[in-house]
Amino acid sequence: MKKNKKKQKQKKELKVKKLVSKNNKNKQTTRTTRNRTNRRIRGNRKPAVQKKPGPTATASNDQKHQSKQNNEDNKKYFEKINHKYKDNLNFRPALNITKVINEGGYIKLVDLFEVYTSYKDNIDYLALPNKNNLDIIDLNNNKKVIQLKGHEYDIFFVKYYLNNKNNNEYLLTIEGGNTIFVWDVNDNYKIIIKNRNTDDHTLFSCLLVFPKNYNDNFLVVPPIDCFDQIGIKIISLKDGKMVRNITTYYYPYLISWYNEKDNQNYIIQLNGTEIIINNLLKDSKYFESEDNAEYNSGFIYNSNNIDYLCACMGNGFIQIWDLNNKKMIKSFNTNCNLFNIIHWNNKFIIGCEYKYIDLKNHEYSLNIIDIKNEQIISKIKNNAICIKKCFHSKYGESLLISDDNYISLWKA
Repeated sequence: MKKNKKKQKQKKELKVKKLVSKNNKNKQTTRTTRNRTNRRIRGNRKPAVQKKPGPTATASNDQKHQSKQNNEDNKKYFEKINHKYKDNLNFRPALNITKVINEGGYIKLVDLFEVYTSYKDNIDYLALPNKNNLDIIDLNNNKKVIQLKGHEYDIFFVKYYLNNKNNNEYLLTIEGGNTIFVWDVNDNYKIIIKNRNTDDHTLFSCLLVFPKNYNDNFLVVPPIDCFDQIGIKIISLKDGKMVRNITTYYYPYLISWYNEKDNQNYIIQLNGTEIIINNLLKDSKYFESEDNAEYNSGFIYNSNNIDYLCACMGNGFIQIWDLNNKKMIKSFNTNCNLFNIIHWNNKFIIGCEYKYIDLKNHEYSLNIIDIKNEQIISKIKNNAICIKKCFHSKYGESLLISDDNYISLWKA
């Protein structure tokens, strides 16, 4: 009996061992099946994107933000400088900006001072000669931000330029000894050109030109007098050497014109007898007028994709030329001695009038001329000698007007 009980006990233990072994095998098979299934599922999934470390991702976001900010700033800048001025011409004084410091008759020149919006910071600046220094004044708070030194004689000519090829900014100045300075605004106002000319006559016009179809930029210098055999000099900004000259026998008022129709840059001469338009770099003449007129200033504007030249003569005549079709479309007399004209929304001309009384007495006034109706519609007696327009951050559409004492801001 004992033996039978012992055998039965062994059989039970053996069955238990077999069941445990079988269960373990089933579990392993289940795990293996699950693993295989999981591998197949994972194989069908897209690989996980590895996240970049925190600092790199932050730098990328900063770059995107900076790029977006730059685009917004560029948009604001071009909206400002291409602002379409309204027809409101009821000008009234708003602010005396600074006292005019220069002496010696230079005050009566066309480009005695310059007002511009900087591409770098979208701030309005006034570049004003202070004897032989140049003061750069922030028009928003009427404070001087820097003074440029380097001239030996009084400065009487200032122009601002933006190179659209690389957005570099330049200031062009001329001193009493007819030495021309070109200042690189972006390179801490470094002087990149210092061009010396004879001082027989006052050099009252000069240009910087940045051709789109050329990898160099140029300084354009008119002749000093009618006996200058070289004529207009085209000087490279890279090395300061003359690359070509344009023969002329007068000292003209110069205007730069880019013709989109033929992708060429031209130099317009408004001189003592006629209008002459020459190619900047090619030896070819685009146009020459046949009239016998005495031009003293002018400007170019575009309307309905046509480029127009508005030319002013000392005897009061205004001419409008269609440059693309090489013809004069309008000529009228304002019946006053007019000089230093600017345009206002392509409908009006604003210019200074000089009235001679006697050797000791004379008068200046600001005239507003309606181009369509060919007449003066307003005259402001305020001794205006030099005028510039700007879109001021506080006062909006404005004129900067210079008389013998102050530069003042007049809002429209």
